[in-house]
Amino acid sequence: NLATLHNVVPTETAEVLASCGQSQDQAKINNIRPLHGFNAVYSAPAELRMPERVALYSLVFGLQPRHCLEIGTFRGGSSAIICGALDDTGFGELACVDPSPRVAPELWARLSHRCRMFEGPSPDVLQQVADQTGGQFDFAFIDGNHTYDCLRADIAGVLPLMVDQAYLLFHDANYDDVKRAIDEAV
Repeated sequence: NLATLHNVVPTETAEVLASCGQSQDQAKINNIRPLHGFNAVYSAPAELRMPERVALYSLVFGLQPRHCLEIGTFRGGSSAIICGALDDTGFGELACVDPSPRVAPELWARLSHRCRMFEGPSPDVLQQVADQTGGQFDFAFIDGNHTYDCLRADIAGVLPLMVDQAYLLFHDANYDDVKRAIDEAV
């Protein structure tokens, strides 16, 4: 009932509503609120250009996956963006795979409520990751080794662990080896 939705809105939320051109009632119906996790787009130590950062956040926020996989975590930048989107949806978890992660302890402290790190090479550790995280994945971000053979192995290792209608996102798909491996898999 719209009549019961007239609560006091914090100043920050009121500013967001005003910028969206919506009343408090409209915003509550449309679930418009500040998205604090989006800040990771600006602050994450990711080797992603700004459009890639926004696209990664937006895909995770929009698709609302519950069980995510990341191959190629390195410094945790894309993990921070994915977790920011998961935080803003209010659910989901991320399994990170990297043979030699270098995530700063202070960043990991902010991510560990949604993330689990699996140190080891992909695809060797993927079945262990699936076993320990409780099921199949509905979203995977693949940004590991960019050689043709390694990417083919990652794709072959990931596909059996994905649910039907899952989403796979590849970074650096413009690289010749990456593009060729994706094209062959498709």
